[in-house]
Amino acid sequence: MGVGVGVGVGPGVGAVTTAKSSSPRTSPASVISQADFKVDRKSGDIIRSTVTVDNHVVTRDITPDPATAAFVQDWRDRVAAVANQQVGTITADLNRAQTAVGESVLGNVIADAQLEATRTGGGAQVALMNPGGIRADLAFAPDGVVTYGEAFAVQPFSNLMQVVTLTGAQLDALLEQQWTAARTAVLSPSSTLRYTATLSAPFGDRVSDITIDGVPLDPAASYRVAANNFLVGGGDGFSEFLNGTDLWSGPIDLDAFTAYLTAHSPISPPARDRITAG
Repeated sequence: MGVGVGVGVGPGVGAVTTAKSSSPRTSPASVISQADFKVDRKSGDIIRSTVTVDNHVVTRDITPDPATAAFVQDWRDRVAAVANQQVGTITADLNRAQTAVGESVLGNVIADAQLEATRTGGGAQVALMNPGGIRADLAFAPDGVVTYGEAFAVQPFSNLMQVVTLTGAQLDALLEQQWTAARTAVLSPSSTLRYTATLSAPFGDRVSDITIDGVPLDPAASYRVAANNFLVGGGDGFSEFLNGTDLWSGPIDLDAFTAYLTAHSPISPPARDRITAG
């Protein structure tokens, strides 16, 4: 997903391209990158001194190609019946706006949905959701109805829900990985997990007072932690997940989300009080 690009690539590979946007401040296809270079005809190698890369802003002012536009509209019509199907209702906007310590209303709802979907079978006690995987807000307007298409826009990656066993010490270390010198990525916690985050403290020593279901975390105890397969695989720099054991795989994250919306509608915005500022 962009991290570690080029690691382990052999000398026979002349160029690597990648693209990913996990930021709500950017939109898909907002920029096209153009790379130009010359190739030595004899050796087949890229002449590195000739490599240039330019980013071009997508202005969206070009007349659409008729054939492509017709193709897109055809598939929009085909999926409309599913996309417009109601999966739940909300009483107000569920958005990604974060508190100073990184907690969001929509993130909390998704984490609760993932916990509910992984308790049976996976034995999950806690669920964590990465902010980069939440790609849109859920707006109340015009009538509070949430369609499958709107839920898909929130979670479009079809990641698999998984559960692993971590010790209390490993879970603590995982939460510390939310803040590094390179980036901040606060995971949305399910309602069963609460802690204090002291942002003025050094990296690696910001999390304290962790509780699960109201009980203080035991560093030596084992806990079942749910997350999508991207995170469980160490994505976004959360390498502590790789120390998890007893892997269990469950439903697609979108299915967990829509099932929760259906079962608990109407859903009101939950309080953003799971992470306390220290």
